[in-house]
Amino acid sequence: DKEGWKKIVICIISDRNKINKRTLSYLKALGVYQDSFEKSKVNNKTVKAHIYEYTTPISIKCSRDSVDKKAIIPAQILFCLQENSKEKIDSHRWFFDAFCPILNPKICILIKVGTKPDDQSIYNLWKTFKNDQVAASCGKLNFTKNIRWTYLLNPLVGAQIFEQEISNILIKPMESIFGYIPSLSGDFTAYRYSALLDSTNNIEDKSINTILVKNDYFAKNNAFCFELIPNRNFSWLLHYESSSQAELDLPENLFEIIQHRHCYLNGYFHTSFYAISHFYYIWRSEHSILRKIILQIGIIYQLLYSLCSWLAL
Repeated sequence: DKEGWKKIVICIISDRNKINKRTLSYLKALGVYQDSFEKSKVNNKTVKAHIYEYTTPISIKCSRDSVDKKAIIPAQILFCLQENSKEKIDSHRWFFDAFCPILNPKICILIKVGTKPDDQSIYNLWKTFKNDQVAASCGKLNFTKNIRWTYLLNPLVGAQIFEQEISNILIKPMESIFGYIPSLSGDFTAYRYSALLDSTNNIEDKSINTILVKNDYFAKNNAFCFELIPNRNFSWLLHYESSSQAELDLPENLFEIIQHRHCYLNGYFHTSFYAISHFYYIWRSEHSILRKIILQIGIIYQLLYSLCSWLAL
């Protein structure tokens, strides 16, 4: 489809005080970013963000190689440079509350900084949504492939690689069979936008009936995963796609590992507690009786896995 690029928008959201200068230089070379325009205040009013929108037919990589420039596909880029960011949750708020109501996307693919998808990974992740029941899908995460073998002599590094492979081979496929993945990784995950809206519109307490409030769960990978499953009048499922792979940076020192484990265990515990205490919500959905029983088994499995995670070293 020669016009297919018009259906894809790349949204880049970053903090002005934390963004790498090389990133700004790259975006400037593409024509997306223009420096010296951003100001902290305009007419004595504090500026929250600076937004740049540009469609570029330029490719820095291809310009250095002997590649036919006519074969380069244009890219629609929306660049949001925040003045003051509150980490990942602010980026999600800008994307889901500011941009999505205007763009009205069908599929939203979230890629965290430091994550490098393989060549066909984004397409393979998007392809899973041909199944109308899939509300969200996550890819297979691997630690960067250029790790020197000497790193494996470090027991902390070796333990992380082993745990990640166990997750890729056993845990995530097992959870995908149930149709419910308790914690979708924020590093490389795709969501059906209509499913997010349906989840918001079917909340009994209308005082929290906004995607902004539900996004507090979303950004922390908490109860939002569970809330997609028991929607009334729907039979949404969560999926794991092993053919869609991405590389992550490997934490090497103890402080980074403890910080990562702290966030993961807190998020998983919150998810488990929420799902177990609201297990009966599944019976109000449109899933078949067999699927509801399977989902209940999945929650029991989640309880056992959560206990093992907290008791393990």
